[in-house]
Amino acid sequence: MNRFYFASLLIVTTALMGSSFVVGKIGVSYISPLLLAGLRFFMAGVLMAIFVRKYTHPHLLVDWIKIIVIGFFQTVGVMGCIFVSLRTNTAGESSILTFMNPLICCDPQHNIY
Repeated sequence: MNRFYFASLLIVTTALMGSSFVVGKIGVSYISPLLLAGLRFFMAGVLMAIFVRKYTHPHLLVDWIKIIVIGFFQTVGVMGCIFVSLRTNTAGESSILTFMNPLICCDPQHNIY
């Protein structure tokens, strides 16, 4: 992949992910955090369904169950807690804590094992 293209995608992704916390902080003052997260991911799911309909999908029920379980814990569990944290933390604090999580979890495990 072209380095310029990769860097551009990285900057755009970072800007979009960072701005979601600011918008989330504003939205939490109007509706419940879990309802806001639900609306956000429902809209994202509809958009994603439009783009991925032409690709092949799993055929086995077991594969769909795995996808649903992972999606439930990742989306509902993690992102729901993040939106609830916007009630008490600033958007910047929530963003930093969220994206530092892989480093916080993986670095000690790397040093232990």
